[in-house]
Amino acid sequence: MSDILAERGLLDDSQAQTSGVPAETFHGEKSTNFHGEKSVGPAAPLEGQYLPAKEGVTLLDTDMVDPSPYQPRKIFNEVALQLLADAIQANGGLNNPIVVRPKANGRFELVGGERRWRAHDILQWTKIEAYVRDLSDEDAAVLAVTDNESQEPLTDFERALSYKKLLDSKAVKNQMTLSRRVGRSMATISRCLAYFKLPQETLTLLEDDPAFIGTKHVADLAALADEGHKDLVVQATQLVFDGKLSQEAAVAWIKSSVRKSSDLPPAPPVPVKLFAKGRELADLKVRGQKITLDCPKGVNPEEVLELIKKHFDPPSEA
Repeated sequence: MSDILAERGLLDDSQAQTSGVPAETFHGEKSTNFHGEKSVGPAAPLEGQYLPAKEGVTLLDTDMVDPSPYQPRKIFNEVALQLLADAIQANGGLNNPIVVRPKANGRFELVGGERRWRAHDILQWTKIEAYVRDLSDEDAAVLAVTDNESQEPLTDFERALSYKKLLDSKAVKNQMTLSRRVGRSMATISRCLAYFKLPQETLTLLEDDPAFIGTKHVADLAALADEGHKDLVVQATQLVFDGKLSQEAAVAWIKSSVRKSSDLPPAPPVPVKLFAKGRELADLKVRGQKITLDCPKGVNPEEVLELIKKHFDPPSEA
């Protein structure tokens, strides 16, 4: 208003001289500009820095907020975060403030909105709008999952990790309660939990890249591992991870390998040589439920039989 009045010559000289002093910025930006470069000349104000306060919203120092221990997201895409930061700046702030809960040490724990909080760090804004809520561990854990689902979607494996953590920590009693709290069907939850039937080697790869295997094929892979083909599952998932096979091709490759191995004729029995007092007495072979002894020339089979009988109890009398 002072600027407008000064422009129209309605202020005296002393008032006009002070009219160009900007008000304190809403977000408390750091001295560097948006991308962190050193600015030349007077710093241009960031868009949206004079936001009006929203009802029920608290303005917090960003460095007083700690990440949620229940955060299910494993990877924060840097490009997506930059786009979010650009959108927040262009919009003049958050349409949807973050949610935090107070900690005993005076700090705050994120419940929902870690991507928005990280975007503020990119913008170098030192203040962030937040809803402060007193929440139980159970509610905080569930809201951490549902908030992520409503923003940039989680990968299937990240979702599976969050569901497992909620169940293991007893934050929810069972899968039925989990289904109701997170708004997902029991079938979806079961498909996600199938990840944890995969070999540990495959789970380690998923920790590095949560998106490389989806729930569409995880049940087949888990079933094949459970049927005794763990090594093939590990080989196939490594090929998917390396970009050499698609998920569908990996499942087909395992099934083909299993069929080929079952079509091979049984390997011939390997003989076991029996010795007594330094002398070879027989070649023992196992064929199904049968054991055969082949005695070399010069060895009396009756002698071998007597030696064997000494190692067993005599038949009981009827």
